[in-house]
Amino acid sequence: MTSSKSLKDLTNADLLPAPIHQSLALDAQAPVPVTWLKTIKQVIEGPPDQPISWIPLQKSLGPFDFEQVGLQLHDDETLWVYVDGSFAAYGFSVTPKGLAVSSPIHDLSPAVHLDGFGVAYKNDALTLGLALQRAQRTDADGNATTEYDGTGAIQFTVGKSAVGLSIIGSWASYEGTPALFLYGVVAVPIAFPPFFDIKAVSLGFGFNNSLSVPPIDKVTEFPLVAEAIDGTMQQVDAKGSNMASILSSELDSLASYIKPVPGAGFLAVGLKFSAFRVIDGFVLLSADLGAHTFEIDVLGVADLVVPYVEGKRKVSPLIEMRMLLEASFAPFDGYFGIIAELDPSSYVFMKSCHITGGFASYVWFAQEHAGDFVITLGGYHPRYVVPSHYPTVPRLGVDWQIDKFTHLKGDLYYALCAHAMMAGGYAEIHFDCAGVYADFKVGADFLISWQPYYYDIDVGIDLRGGVDFVGPIDVGASIHLWGPDFGGYASVRVLFITITVSFGDQSSIYPLAVDWDAFQDNLPDDDGMCSLAVSTGLRQQVTDTDGETPVYVIDPKAFAISASSAIPTKTATCGPDDTPIDLQGACTNFGIPAMAVASGDLLVSQKLTITYGDDATPAEDRFAFTPVERKSPTSLWGQPHTVPGHDDRIMTPDVNDPEFVTENGHDTLGGFSIVPAKAPKPGMTALLDASVLQYDTLLRRDVYQWQPLAAWVDSGEGDTQRRDDIAASLGPSTTRDQILGAMGFDPAADVQVDPQAIATSFVIAPAVHAH
Repeated sequence: MTSSKSLKDLTNADLLPAPIHQSLALDAQAPVPVTWLKTIKQVIEGPPDQPISWIPLQKSLGPFDFEQVGLQLHDDETLWVYVDGSFAAYGFSVTPKGLAVSSPIHDLSPAVHLDGFGVAYKNDALTLGLALQRAQRTDADGNATTEYDGTGAIQFTVGKSAVGLSIIGSWASYEGTPALFLYGVVAVPIAFPPFFDIKAVSLGFGFNNSLSVPPIDKVTEFPLVAEAIDGTMQQVDAKGSNMASILSSELDSLASYIKPVPGAGFLAVGLKFSAFRVIDGFVLLSADLGAHTFEIDVLGVADLVVPYVEGKRKVSPLIEMRMLLEASFAPFDGYFGIIAELDPSSYVFMKSCHITGGFASYVWFAQEHAGDFVITLGGYHPRYVVPSHYPTVPRLGVDWQIDKFTHLKGDLYYALCAHAMMAGGYAEIHFDCAGVYADFKVGADFLISWQPYYYDIDVGIDLRGGVDFVGPIDVGASIHLWGPDFGGYASVRVLFITITVSFGDQSSIYPLAVDWDAFQDNLPDDDGMCSLAVSTGLRQQVTDTDGETPVYVIDPKAFAISASSAIPTKTATCGPDDTPIDLQGACTNFGIPAMAVASGDLLVSQKLTITYGDDATPAEDRFAFTPVERKSPTSLWGQPHTVPGHDDRIMTPDVNDPEFVTENGHDTLGGFSIVPAKAPKPGMTALLDASVLQYDTLLRRDVYQWQPLAAWVDSGEGDTQRRDDIAASLGPSTTRDQILGAMGFDPAADVQVDPQAIATSFVIAPAVHAH
């Protein structure tokens, strides 16, 4: 069987290097000449970045729509023919993905390939969609994995409300283990009058999959959030023909956040709600249950529109804001943080009046940044070099194009970190109309350090204007204030003339060092200066016989005691001979900047004493001491920088001064972990002859002495008298107190008995024994 077809009909003639006029006969049994194969390969493959040559069709044949046909010749000389189209009839549509027919050119044996498909049905009352696909994913190590993905959604109308369900999931075999995730959203309106409505609930989980959360500015694009807010059905077109492409898009975006990791897993629960009819929001709580990690994250989106408009009445909102929220608790990474940010689309008054802003609060309690914290609203001082682990948020500001002539913008910020507080703001208004222009700018930046207390304030004002070719005329003023004691200078600028006036105490630009009494206000009192705690191995805590002194019952095989000091120390000793303890490189190069005390002039020592027995026998040699480092702020324990020639005055702190005292990668010494130097020897049971444990069958008589028991006799009393007898029997008892005391309880404090309450609690008083 043979067939003849022009090569021009097979491909685009424009792609051929030269016209071909001869016909090309393709015989299923005969080999194809090599030169023809090379020509076909050149035509079909095209340029390297487009391995499939597509031929547009855009034709319909009954319920079938053909968009394009693609041709591709693989290196194994197999010809692939791709078909891009869909089928639609009676409201249903079917869209294949990756539909192709392949066959070796030398041996005609066609095979059908299908990577996935989408099915959809849509009318005024019901929308239904289903899509399945097979995809190849490549992990970070370059390993290819076949993944089977699917999504389904249904939405229908019940009364005036829309009810829907959407599910997306994936399954793959990764390194020999199954990896699965499912996420579903149920849209069922539930009203809680008068102010709160639940619109949808979402639930998801992952098995051998890890979940990573997006940065704050990508929260609305995060698939688990976008699915609940927008929903799959909202994206389906009128024919439903884009169902398969929607699935591909969703799964491609999910691949950035959900990755197969053996031993990992996650749970996710979300809630879509409406409050007071002006706030629409969604909150997603997720827990990443990794093989070696644990993290809890909260993502949130809230939309505020004021005033609320019901019905078809057209009213432009006075306020339209979108707030993004992200909170994370990561014990393994050692931090807890909350960050919130206004979406750039937010505005007030009118859409040309955009508002921005962000808030963040982070604290680090482990790993390399342990002890650090930051709170910021609108960012940081403009001269501050923000550490890489600090969150960044936009200024709390406004950008308002009032009309085509007038533009107003401004911003504010506040930040509190370990060594300083910073705040400030900026405002600017620009006017330009018919050749008349004017600019007015005002700004201020504040910096406050703790010890010694010092403030530094810069305020500037600038006015610039002109008319056509006259100008610009520039007038400005700036003020620099510091203290205490109050001082500063002011400058006035008119064109190119500047006048500067000083006022107040000019020497106070360098603050005076404080004395010890003032510095102690930053430290705990004597009772809180040092602390001891059982960090590992605590089994029970009881009270000594005096009723006040705590007694700790610990595991002698595995326990650790934490000895901490509120003041970083430079040396440590133990025992009656003051034996030095190795600090293992902890930083000791620090002083007291607020007091202008250099490191060489400061000695801080910690002594550990361990005794046992009534005669306080030393026992330090039985324990090992491991240094525990802790971050110390440079504002309290850094190196002082005094004014040359004035040892009592300190150089002005810089916004980018180091936050913590470090030396050679080590922090200051905060205490010790005390553990047994040697593990206790295991106890050995004494040898016992086995014959001792053998039993015999010797009959022993009269082992038990039986005593007759008198019969119980009812007192025959009335209900009131029986209650009185019960109350009397529950009164103070010396025997009972002795038993409780022997068990480690304090009868007066630990046991509360109200005899009369017990006696009256019976509905009917029980019978009592006759006296």
